[in-house]
Amino acid sequence: MKERALCRALLLVLATSRLGHAQQAQTNADNDLKNRCADAYEGAQRKRALGQLLAAREASSFCAQADCPELLRKDCRDWTSQLNDSLPSIVVDARAADGSPLANLAIELDGATSLSADGRAYAVDPGRHELLLSGPGLRTRQQQITVLVGLREQIVRVTLDPSEPARRSFQVPRASYALGGVGVLALGGFTFFAVSGKSLENQLQECKPACAESRRAPIERDYLIADVSLGVGLVALGLSAWRVLSANQARPAPLTALSVQAGAGVAGVGYAQRF
Repeated sequence: MKERALCRALLLVLATSRLGHAQQAQTNADNDLKNRCADAYEGAQRKRALGQLLAAREASSFCAQADCPELLRKDCRDWTSQLNDSLPSIVVDARAADGSPLANLAIELDGATSLSADGRAYAVDPGRHELLLSGPGLRTRQQQITVLVGLREQIVRVTLDPSEPARRSFQVPRASYALGGVGVLALGGFTFFAVSGKSLENQLQECKPACAESRRAPIERDYLIADVSLGVGLVALGLSAWRVLSANQARPAPLTALSVQAGAGVAGVGYAQRF
């Protein structure tokens, strides 16, 4: 009998302890909810005064719930109704330069909120805002708007221009460098042999008119090499310039033919182009 009585006493103490813990936990939860309701009550008034109507409505909706104290609920319900009437909304009407509507756009409001140009109305705080619109093949557009309090479905019309085609960077093919180098060297050879031939020709003044053939041959050789060098230099530089132009123009390059003719004391360069 004594053992049974002791067991019953222990079970009663244990049940009482658990009940006490449960009641304490519920009390703490109730107090926490009351504090949150009070914070929302104060926050709704503060944010409304700052013009942050969206945040104010969220706070007033929280303290209007049935679990908050009745003293707060009435004011919060009234505030929520008033804020719903005061909150403005916008509808983004985005169009291309030709007036056709645009839908596949990325739209940001004040760098944070994402909107769509799908005809839907979006609730926003009254005041000045910044819209940033972008889309494939379109120039990014930034537009300032002013939203009036209480104005529902304010139409915001934005026109986006097509983006500019990407500019090609100026290109110089490797072959142009090589051809340019050959042209410069060839023109240098022309200058050297032309000066050399002229110098030898001036020396013939001493023996004219009976100069030996052996003294005239070096002059003809230098002039011939100078003429050939000039032709090669002009051709190489022309090809170098043509390669550069061909690499940096959109349309197909014209067909070009260059020819060189050289003979004793005579040199010629031929150029032909077909479009």
